[in-house]
Amino acid sequence: MTSRASIATHKQLIIGLPETGKTTFLAALWHVVASREVSNSLRLTRLDGDRKHLNKIRKAWLEFREVGRTVQTTEQLVTMRLSVAGGTESVELIFPDMDGESFRQQWVDRKWTKEYDDLVSEADGILLFVHSMKAVGPDRIDPSIDEAVSVLGDEEDLAEDATAIDYEASLPQWNSKDAPTQVQLVELLQFIEHRRHDVSVLPIAVVVSAWDIIMTRYDSAEEWLSKRLPLLDQYLKANIERFPSRVYGISAQGAPLDGDVADLQRHEHQSDRIIVVGEGCEPHDITAPVKWVMETE
Repeated sequence: MTSRASIATHKQLIIGLPETGKTTFLAALWHVVASREVSNSLRLTRLDGDRKHLNKIRKAWLEFREVGRTVQTTEQLVTMRLSVAGGTESVELIFPDMDGESFRQQWVDRKWTKEYDDLVSEADGILLFVHSMKAVGPDRIDPSIDEAVSVLGDEEDLAEDATAIDYEASLPQWNSKDAPTQVQLVELLQFIEHRRHDVSVLPIAVVVSAWDIIMTRYDSAEEWLSKRLPLLDQYLKANIERFPSRVYGISAQGAPLDGDVADLQRHEHQSDRIIVVGEGCEPHDITAPVKWVMETE
């Protein structure tokens, strides 16, 4: 029997912008590790955090209700100790005491809290969440050029009345919160890279949530990332020695809840409705990205 002292523990940090499925993932993950319905999933060995909160979101998940977005005033730091059955290693999966808007504020304000800094300094790996339908892409400059030309008018008209147009007032004010998703995410990773300059390898599992909505349009989650967030995809590939990465498509719900949920209700085990795609993972094992990060650290 393996002694507790001989078990090596790794720490993984969950990060992501607002409404990227982190709370729904947590609800489904809590069900899987507590119920042990998925044969090869990681097992729960210890929980630090608000069990009432976990049971509440798990209940909503089991009843096919929207789990809801966690807000700063109600979120609690949750740390799960998970391990392979009979294994010699475990992982502490850390959901920090911050909502997605707090991650966005890192990009806007260029700072983070001391508590989060401590979590980053101790992390051995990262789970980075993006939503398959809510990634904000960059604006092409072609329409902006056409709009500018229409505003400025002909050179002759401009010469006749150079003061007729308030060019500055005609241009929209840029808000850093509206920056493309991939720009914000790359910057968040660069913050972590700067903070962890002393660490040579920090594996990243990219979780593309709500995969059920777009899974017929893409052959893999890697294809989705390369087409929808090419800057993030290129950043990870260019830093593969520093940030080895793998991309997973995950639907913690299994299907949109605003439609007919009859198919979801037919499952004997509710873990079977979870969709997980990615290299080397089993169909319903929502712990797959956690296991990969642990094995790659």
